[in-house]
Amino acid sequence: MAAHINDYMDLLNARFYEVAAEQGLEIADIAATGALYENPANFLNCNHPSASGNEIIAGIFYTEIVD
Repeated sequence: MAAHINDYMDLLNARFYEVAAEQGLEIADIAATGALYENPANFLNCNHPSASGNEIIAGIFYTEIVD
């Protein structure tokens, strides 16, 4: 399973986009912005955001909600 995790994530993300489109919703795609990956300090480890990472995520959500 681990060898195919990116394939599974791609399928899951595609389904999220399908459902959002069907419902007239927008997705705040954090990964697509690339903002978290500019600085390794934005993560506590390879998966969980640090305080600075959470601030970036909050800013992206804020922008999606306000715009």
